[in-house]
Amino acid sequence: MSWSPVLATGLLVALFTFTATAALAARALRPGDISVPDGFVVEVAAEGLSAPTMVAFDDRGRMIVAESGYCPDPDECPNGPGSPKVTRINSDGEKTVLAEGEVFGDELPVTSVAFNEGRIYVAHGGTISVVEEGGRLTDVVTGLPGQGDHQANQMVFKDGFLYLSVGTVTNSSVVGPDNAIFGWLKKPELRQFHDVPCTDVTLSGASFESENPLSEEPNVINPLGEEPKTVKTSPFSAFGTVQPAGQVVEGNPNGLITFGSSLRGSSDSKEAPDKVTSVQGTSWNWRSSGFFSQPNIALSGPTTEE
Repeated sequence: MSWSPVLATGLLVALFTFTATAALAARALRPGDISVPDGFVVEVAAEGLSAPTMVAFDDRGRMIVAESGYCPDPDECPNGPGSPKVTRINSDGEKTVLAEGEVFGDELPVTSVAFNEGRIYVAHGGTISVVEEGGRLTDVVTGLPGQGDHQANQMVFKDGFLYLSVGTVTNSSVVGPDNAIFGWLKKPELRQFHDVPCTDVTLSGASFESENPLSEEPNVINPLGEEPKTVKTSPFSAFGTVQPAGQVVEGNPNGLITFGSSLRGSSDSKEAPDKVTSVQGTSWNWRSSGFFSQPNIALSGPTTEE
């Protein structure tokens, strides 16, 4: 089977949409069930992948796939989660793993890949790296806020700039049990993590009650006694924190831990024009919790390769 980048991207949309379920038990692939306009055909281009999250194509038309290896519920993954990797797939279906496993360190999951001027870029956690020979990674952007539900992802190059999105910590500005399912809320070092608005917000005093996914762990919400089965949490606050009416949450218009961001990067180096040396970010304060949309410059400065 052969494909062109444009056609193959269209063919793969259905296969790569539900990434969280891809690491679960194998399911029947029925491309004929997908409704497409006349003149289009959906066919299986690749299978046996581990929770794929994004596809790009190199200058020879070969498919580059980001495989997150993510499994949302260990009970539903009898063989455990897959290994995070970047995989190249030829038009005949032959697969070559370009980077895998421990090379990504704690910066997970693998969310995006892009190809530009002979180099393969991969987004993982809060880091953007170049995939080198032998499966090594060279970090070109680090320190992005990728520890919540939505990491740095969706990279694309255009007119000499690298564009990418940086997602929010939660889906609604309120930390809850769903964030424990993603895993980060259960990590002690991330339990104070929460969304930060792009401008100051005055809270109404509303809080949201939920089950306590940390109830079996001591001294998390109640350091002096038994953990409660349910807890209340205010918007833009750590899990289990209730803020009073009138509390002002300070916005962060000059940072990146915001309510959704997009970034672009460019190179200022004549010696290494293909390496990203500076980035600029634009963030939006938008989500379903009723706050207004307001673009702000979120970041402008040099990157690091340390």
